[in-house]
Amino acid sequence: MYKVAFSLFLILILSGISNSFAMDALYSPLPSRQMNPAMLRYFDPVPSTSPDQYSGRASLSQHYSTFYLADSLKTPKNYLADMELYVVDINAAYRWQFLSLHIDLPLIRPLPGSFDALLNNYHQALGLPDGGRKLRPDNVYAYQYTGNNRSWKSTPQWELGNLAIQWRYSQPFDSGSWSLASAIKLPTASQSRGWSSGGSDIALGFIDDQKKERFYGHVEIWWIHPLKRHDIGSQIQDYYRSDITLGIESDWPSGSLFMLQLQGGSSPYRTNIISLDQSPWLISFGLQVPTKTDNKWTFGFVENITQNSTQDFGLMLEYQLKLHAPE
Repeated sequence: MYKVAFSLFLILILSGISNSFAMDALYSPLPSRQMNPAMLRYFDPVPSTSPDQYSGRASLSQHYSTFYLADSLKTPKNYLADMELYVVDINAAYRWQFLSLHIDLPLIRPLPGSFDALLNNYHQALGLPDGGRKLRPDNVYAYQYTGNNRSWKSTPQWELGNLAIQWRYSQPFDSGSWSLASAIKLPTASQSRGWSSGGSDIALGFIDDQKKERFYGHVEIWWIHPLKRHDIGSQIQDYYRSDITLGIESDWPSGSLFMLQLQGGSSPYRTNIISLDQSPWLISFGLQVPTKTDNKWTFGFVENITQNSTQDFGLMLEYQLKLHAPE
């Protein structure tokens, strides 16, 4: 609960910022994702802004992450995810005056990987915990779960992710805009291979964007209600997701934005498996670079805060195309 209160406190701080600068459409949060496959089975909103009135955007973001998650060491009993994960997010949004529609569809490619030896040496050199990675052979793929009423053993192949659709009501003001949002996740991913819960999720969210001189702030907080209340033999609970992004505009590269982002929330699971039950939290660092045509590139690096439920680290690259309404 203290994390929910902290997120609401940050919303109040950002909502109090006010000045005469209009919101620059360039600015948006980093499109980082939770990459624990168990979290991808449920709705996990990718942070984003609402388009300008009577305009839209289309973007393609790429994410590459590595992780090792197991329910027990030395030998996992129920849950094991040992892989590198490549995700392509196809995202589009369009706004009509106060209302906007947002669509997000991920394409997922799990891989055996090639970074295990490097990560083992890195953790060992700095004296950091490795989460048990050294107990398995390097670069061997595993994504499996064994339960009372559901099991899977995935193979490394292309997968369709879960389709997410949002409706937002947005209101601009002097230094930014705020939005109220509703969303639904449709289970378009494979349940038999462990990429979907097999049920839909509905969500309500609040989004706030602020711009003051050279500084940018973004806050989102979502409450999610899975319609399927039991999964893999356990009760499923409502959960929340939130993020806060802070950025500062740079003179070089011209008009670019250096960003720091914290995101996370609670877990929908109650399984007594830490990799499923632990609240997932990430920290991201990034840079947005505009083009001469109002489009932009976004580069980012993601690091875990909660090691047992998120990726070790990740890289992201996004290109966003702004769509202007016909005059």
